[in-house]
Amino acid sequence: GHLVSYLHTWDNCRELWDINKDAFIRRYERAKPLMSKFDADISRYSEVANNIQKEETVQTIQFVLLDCQPLKFALLQHCNEWQNKFTTLLSEMATNKLNDLVFFLNDNCEKL
Repeated sequence: GHLVSYLHTWDNCRELWDINKDAFIRRYERAKPLMSKFDADISRYSEVANNIQKEETVQTIQFVLLDCQPLKFALLQHCNEWQNKFTTLLSEMATNKLNDLVFFLNDNCEKL
C-alpha cells in the first residue's frame, strides 16, 4: 500500500520516458514552432529537472529504505535528452532558414 502510493508520486514524470522522443520531435518540427515555443519547452525540462533534484533521495516507508538516486539519475538523463532533442532541432531549423536566405540573396544578386 504505502510503497505503491509512493511510486505513484513519480507519475508526474511519466511523460519523460513514456513518450517516443523521436516521433514527438518529428511532429513538433512539422508544426513549425516559433522560437518562443522552443524556449518555453527547453525551459520546462530545466524546471522538471530542478524539481526532480529537490525530491528526497532516500525514503523510509515503514520498514523499507528506498534509495531513489538511480531513479532520479535516470529521470535527469531523460530531461537532458529532451533538451538536446529540442536544441538540435532548433539548430537544424535555424541553419536551414539561414541557408535559404543565403540562396535567396545570391540568386537576387545575380539577377541585378
